Amino acid sequence: MSIIPNFFDKYERVARVYPALIVGSPALVAAALTVPTLPSQTMAGNAVAVAVLLAVLYALTHLVRSAGRKIEKELWASWGGPPSTRMMLWSDKAMTDQWKENAHAVVLAVLSVSLHSKRKEPHHPDDAKKLIADAFTHVKTILDLEKPDGRHHVHNAEYGFARNLLDKEYVNNALDLRPAVPDLVRQPGDPMMIGIAIAGKF
Repeated sequence: MSIIPNFFDKYERVARVYPALIVGSPALVAAALTVPTLPSQTMAGNAVAVAVLLAVLYALTHLVRSAGRKIEKELWASWGGPPSTRMMLWSDKAMTDQWKENAHAVVLAVLSVSLHSKRKEPHHPDDAKKLIADAFTHVKTILDLEKPDGRHHVHNAEYGFARNLLDKEYVNNALDLRPAVPDLVRQPGDPMMIGIAIAGKF
């Protein structure tokens, strides 16, 4: 995943840009509404205003991703690992033992990776989780190469979108800006300073 979000990439748009727009919409609207009321509407001034809005959006894409990853890590720890990894553990009862035996056989045949047996797993739980996580990483790599536009990309983007909106702190901070919108419109100022002030809210 790139540091700079690619607005033309579907995953980047759905998982990073759209959550950033949702979380930052009050701030972005507040800043945008002040631009037409500025005393001097020069081309250079408007260009600066647009650049500020894009910079705020860019910063928000990083903030929502960072917040999403943080809460994801906390959730996974409380769940005993990622859902996909936990599902493959013999100790988890979401899937039957027969299903897991078939899955282990496929992993061995396709990836040449031997996952821990039902007898071995309780004695080496961390190793068992790591092997399963590595197997899923291999599968994802294969899917990315063979089916770059496959359904797994859609689900991955939808998951990223939901994950990056889980942190209520950022959403609440954004909603707290709504009462400030009329004031910003009535008392317009330098768009650069407005952008900095709004970004500081997060």
